Amino acid sequence: MNSIKAINFFRPRNMFICVSLLVLLILSSIPVYAHHPFDGNAGPYNFFQGLLSGLAHPVLGLDHFLFLLSVGLSGFLFNKRYIALLIGSGLVGSMTGLTFPGMPGAEMIMGLSLTASAFVCLGRLNPSLMIPLIALHGYVLSGVMLGSEPTPLFAYHLGLFISETLLVLLGLKLLRSYLAQKNILAGILLGASITITYSHLVA
Repeated sequence: MNSIKAINFFRPRNMFICVSLLVLLILSSIPVYAHHPFDGNAGPYNFFQGLLSGLAHPVLGLDHFLFLLSVGLSGFLFNKRYIALLIGSGLVGSMTGLTFPGMPGAEMIMGLSLTASAFVCLGRLNPSLMIPLIALHGYVLSGVMLGSEPTPLFAYHLGLFISETLLVLLGLKLLRSYLAQKNILAGILLGASITITYSHLVA
């Protein structure tokens, strides 16, 4: 009598595949572009609006949100002195975007950056790759504040600093709590990367 082996869903490989497919299905119906909390207001923005925008913008943009979490998931921050370096790189990227806006293909690279960070999480790429990638995310995040006055610009970057730091620390917390499920977390990043990149291609 032939015996049929049941599929063990809880094997890391099976969970990786199933979760990745699930994320692809879910994300296919979610807008992936970052949105400014005051899209209906053409400006000029005040200090409060700049601060709120800086706090919300990395969270409202799915690609930015997942990437910042992935910075912590990479394990790069087990040495916490790198937190300031990473967040500082993101802010430098944002200021660069205000000075030299309009880099071609920057939005497309946002989705692809999640693929890179997934392989960093899996130990296939050097974690230092996260430094230029977070700077590129900062570059894209600056676009909503082009032409703003110095006061809301300062408030916006203050909000970015707070929001980005909290998201990176949340990613580090997730890594420490679910280290055994790192493959699943990387699978989510890969699934999101495919969906976001495709959305930018067809937009």
